[in-house]
Amino acid sequence: MKKFVLNASFFLIGLILCQNINAYNLRQISNHDGLSNSAILSICQDKDGFLWFGSCDGLNMFNGLSIRVYKPTDEKNNLSGNLIENVLETEDGILWVYTNYGLNRLDKRTKKIDSFNQFKGRYLIQKDKNNHIFIIKEDDCIYYYKKETKTFEKIILRGLKYNDILNFVITSDNKLQVFTKDQSNPAYLIKESREGDIKLEKEKLFSHNEDLLYSFYERGIADIVYFIDNTYTLYEYHFADKKKYYVRNLKEIMQKNGEISSVIKHHNDYFIGFKTNGLLRLKYVSDKLDNYQPEDIGIKSGIFCLINDRYQDLVWIGTDGQGVYMYSNDMYSIRSAVFNTFTANIEKPVRALFLDKEKTLWIGTKGDGIVKIKNYDFNQAPSKFSLEYSNTGNTALTDNSVYAFAKSKKNILWIGCEEGLSYYSYSDRSIKRVPLIANGEPVKYIHSICELNDSTLWLATVGTGIVKVSVAGTQNVPVFTKASRVTIRDGRDSQNYFFTIYQENDSILWFGNRGYGAYSLNTNQHKLDTLVPDKGINQTLNDIFSIIKDSNNAFWFGTSFGLVKHVSGRSDKIFNERNGFPNNTIHGILADERNNLWLSTNRGIIKFNIEQDNFQTYSNLNGLQIIEYSDGAYFKDEESDILFFGGINGFVAISETGMSQPEYFPRIQFDNLMIFGQEKNIFDFLQSNGENETLELNYNQNFFSISFTALDYVNGNNYTYYYKLDDLSKQWIDNGTSNNISFTSLSPGEYTLFIKYMNRLTGKESPVYSITIKITPPWYLSPLAYVLYATMVISVIYLLIRAAIIKDKKKKYKAMMKIKQRHQEEVHESKLRFFTNIAHEFCTPLTLIYGPCNRILSHAGSDSFVRKYTQLIQRNAERLNDLIQELIEFRRIETGNKSPQIEPLSITDIAHDISDSFNDLAESKNIQFSKDIEDSLVWNSDRGFVYTILSNLVSNAFKYTAINGFIQVEVYQENDELLMIISNTGKGIKAENITRIFDRYSILDDFENREGKREFSRNGLGLAISYSMVKLLDGTIEVNSILDERTDFIVKLPQKEVSDVLIDKNQALPEITIRKDYEPMMELPKYAFDKLKPTIFIIDDDVEILWFISEIFADEYNVIPIDKPLLVDELLTQIHPNIIICDVMMPGKDGISLTKEIKSDKKTAHIPMILVSAKHTIEEQIEGLSSGAEMYLAKPFNADYLRTSVKHLISRKETLKDYFSSPLSAFDLSEGKMTHKENTKFIQDIYNIIEKNIMNSKLSAQFIAAELNMSPRHLYRRLSEVESDSPADMIRESRLYIARNLLLNTKMTIDEIIYKSGFSNRATFFKQFAQKYGCTPKEYRDREMYDV
Repeated sequence: MKKFVLNASFFLIGLILCQNINAYNLRQISNHDGLSNSAILSICQDKDGFLWFGSCDGLNMFNGLSIRVYKPTDEKNNLSGNLIENVLETEDGILWVYTNYGLNRLDKRTKKIDSFNQFKGRYLIQKDKNNHIFIIKEDDCIYYYKKETKTFEKIILRGLKYNDILNFVITSDNKLQVFTKDQSNPAYLIKESREGDIKLEKEKLFSHNEDLLYSFYERGIADIVYFIDNTYTLYEYHFADKKKYYVRNLKEIMQKNGEISSVIKHHNDYFIGFKTNGLLRLKYVSDKLDNYQPEDIGIKSGIFCLINDRYQDLVWIGTDGQGVYMYSNDMYSIRSAVFNTFTANIEKPVRALFLDKEKTLWIGTKGDGIVKIKNYDFNQAPSKFSLEYSNTGNTALTDNSVYAFAKSKKNILWIGCEEGLSYYSYSDRSIKRVPLIANGEPVKYIHSICELNDSTLWLATVGTGIVKVSVAGTQNVPVFTKASRVTIRDGRDSQNYFFTIYQENDSILWFGNRGYGAYSLNTNQHKLDTLVPDKGINQTLNDIFSIIKDSNNAFWFGTSFGLVKHVSGRSDKIFNERNGFPNNTIHGILADERNNLWLSTNRGIIKFNIEQDNFQTYSNLNGLQIIEYSDGAYFKDEESDILFFGGINGFVAISETGMSQPEYFPRIQFDNLMIFGQEKNIFDFLQSNGENETLELNYNQNFFSISFTALDYVNGNNYTYYYKLDDLSKQWIDNGTSNNISFTSLSPGEYTLFIKYMNRLTGKESPVYSITIKITPPWYLSPLAYVLYATMVISVIYLLIRAAIIKDKKKKYKAMMKIKQRHQEEVHESKLRFFTNIAHEFCTPLTLIYGPCNRILSHAGSDSFVRKYTQLIQRNAERLNDLIQELIEFRRIETGNKSPQIEPLSITDIAHDISDSFNDLAESKNIQFSKDIEDSLVWNSDRGFVYTILSNLVSNAFKYTAINGFIQVEVYQENDELLMIISNTGKGIKAENITRIFDRYSILDDFENREGKREFSRNGLGLAISYSMVKLLDGTIEVNSILDERTDFIVKLPQKEVSDVLIDKNQALPEITIRKDYEPMMELPKYAFDKLKPTIFIIDDDVEILWFISEIFADEYNVIPIDKPLLVDELLTQIHPNIIICDVMMPGKDGISLTKEIKSDKKTAHIPMILVSAKHTIEEQIEGLSSGAEMYLAKPFNADYLRTSVKHLISRKETLKDYFSSPLSAFDLSEGKMTHKENTKFIQDIYNIIEKNIMNSKLSAQFIAAELNMSPRHLYRRLSEVESDSPADMIRESRLYIARNLLLNTKMTIDEIIYKSGFSNRATFFKQFAQKYGCTPKEYRDREMYDV
């Protein structure tokens, strides 16, 4: 008996040892996870923890979650080749990528790639402690990368044979050791100059008395090398103490597995990768004679590379065809068995699992029957499984859909199927079918089985309720005596879906129902109680797939809405996706020995700690190859504590190892940026400021997401992330397992994003990490814009205040203008009254003037002289009389004393009468006069009004139409209106003046300002009268004018009602007389030209004025009268007069402009000019004199005064002419001396030469003479003639003058002043200065400054 116990103890110890030996996890990363190729030639882990896998088709960057691929494409800035032999990190963010077609320098932040295509084919690459790259690719030399020039330089090393080199390594003290096949093994000390040049000096480091077969080093551990010599012995060599340590002889292992590709050390064990035959671990065993025992890791492919993780207890394995494996030691070892590795084609999901006493693992599938794994070993690779398949075709199995297994106290195994119950007999090794009838119906759809005792079997069925079966018979052959059903809700099929049975104790069973909760059955009392988890939260909480009770008497239910914790008397607690579960559906629940619950879901497995309510998830990131699991497919082997979960494509087995990963808190790194859904390089937007980083985005990039990574390759999927954005959120926001945060419409400004994570395994939180996010505002929200806005607001306020002030001023101004206008109207009315009243008074004097003139003209004895002047008097008397009549008529209309008398009129006759009266005038001025008058046109209107309107407009047209012009009169009816259109060619009317031509106040002002000249319409009363009459007839008058082309006056008169009684209300007023066109009765005077007389030009557009002034000078001068100012230029080219008399106001060119033209011409500037004008204000006279006129006379003027003025100006002109013709004009009188102007200029030229050359030491009389192109003697003679100082005196005086100015106006020292003023020495300067000013320069400066 003791022997048996001892042997059993040894067996248990051996089992534990066996388990501990293989307590590891392998996670595979293949092309299914995004690898560009599954043949991994090299692996590098950078400073940030990211892994770079060099494959046979590109470079892969792995962040624990996803893979980014770099390989040659058609784009620029890409890798040279796709075969990545090696990857090496130097300075921060720089990777050197060794490809089959060249070496590339990759900046992982900017993604920029520099290619060095001279390095192709096979070569060795290493880096030193200063991050210099060294390359050996050929005999007798080594290359290094020079950062300063960004080129590779060659160092000659004689005797170095590339084909003999196994490897080379650079130690931490910058020594380069080459390992060769022979025993030469040269070593060198690396020395770098200030310029970046490198030299290698020979050293003696490593030596071994056997030839070497292999040499390996670990990246990051530069001072340790592993080598194998030709005795197949593995050594570990330390450069620090120059010692080698024996590990083990590998002859048998190498003969079995072939060529070695890599060797690393992990803890106390060595990992050896074979190029074609997998991976071995030499595990350290202290109590063995040979301390290192080989173990096969179970990777059945070639191994290209191995590295230890820099931050976690992991080994990364690059394989030939199976991608990358991550080797880790964990508390739990998980094995995945996938159906596609089985010999039979199993495509249906696993629905039941059971490990029996014979170590046969039973796997029930939904449709493919049963798979049995004989002698199941947890550490055995699935490919080594011994498999047996059972189905309805080769056994008596009831159905190929197997949902449940249950052990029995008999020598059988219960099997629940879709079509009923079966069992497996261990005695005869076969499956038996059990035809059960319960309540008259066959028992089907069995999803769970519980053998309560050796006589009672409970079945949970889907759709037919709970079945109790009584069992009798022998140990090997059961007999079924009775079967009965227990149903709920009247036995309705849809409400009797029971999926699971949990035995709480010997008398209480729990049944899980889909849709209606959990039911507990007391088998002794046959009492059924209901527990419904859903309290109005979610109906799917009542889908119960699994039940378990923990050591604290709490029940746990696996539902479609998560895990439910039920404690009697307390509220249920629910754990699901809201808490970070990968999925809500809990298919199975198992408990391990540490009181953790293991849950199978549709998205992996969860290990739940019931004490702390935290959890760890397992998915493909942890190496799981089965992710989606099935109902009922879970089992715990009580003997080995192995947990089994079945899924849609296989099963997983979980075993505790007793080992655990050290606590690890990786830092958070920001590694990706999406802007409006487009991926961007985050480093293009990051600005580093020491330890702080700022993500700077434009205002139109404020819709973005930022990704971050906490690089934990073991438990990275078990972190819950939290974040908050200051100023926007004070509370931490739970981001779940997502490592991506999105922001939308973030306003411009500066924010700080805080991120932390919690490890759900330990419940501990990481430090808080932060990044500054700066959204730059648009230009209209920039600080400068705000300054502008503030300025604008201030300006607006200022403008508003100013506007209010202006408004107030305008209001006051309007009020004043109204008062002024009212006053002006009153003034105008008073003027009009005055003019009207005085006009009546003018009538008697005019009669007395006009009457005697008629008598003189009719007297036969009157001579021609008297008749000429009498006719002039009579014509102007008539003109004055007509003006008086217009004024009286205007007044009558304005005062309302004239109203229209409407009667039928023959408009045709009236129009012809008026237009015919102008025929003679048209003929005399050669004007084309067109008349288009409608025949038989009768219209109701006022005869006098129509007559006045039409005659005034026609008269106005003739007055402003030039010779050879065109006038048209149109009279016709259109649309119930009488149209009278008078058109003429001419200068036209400016648009701004059109509204003023009918304004009575403008007319009166213009009337007052008239020059009294013969300009018929300049008073404008005719147009004003016409306008008023049109308005009285309810008509309109319009003016259309094109400058220098045509003007149209358009009168529209409506048809009026004939007046009942025609009353002449204006009987007391004078009759309306049509104004005559006063053509002068005299022509331009013509005089004989006498060469002995002075010549005078008289310029005026009024012929009568021109005749009058000409007569004044006709006896003593050659008078040339000019009535057209534009002819003056032509006449001046023929004759230059002695004097010109010119009117100011003239058409075409006024007198001011004409004067300026004459005075600006050198040929005519000497001619004296007298301006004559009715404008007599001081300002107007100043303007005339400023134009160049010698005299300005206001009308009316005295003829004798004008005659004397002309005589004086001509006399003065002759006097000036005589002076400038005499020699006296060549001299200037200054200081009582007469100096010739040429001599004055000569003296000035000398002083200019002295001033320009004051500092020239050669300045002298000879120098000045040379500059003036004369001899010194001639210079002295010229100076003596003008009685001037000598050149030396002039130079001295100039220098003293400059010195004095510098003393008073600058702070220069005396020596600087001596230099600047050109003195050659101090003594001369002081002497001459004292002679000039009577003191020293310093005394002079002090005295003058004090006086100031």
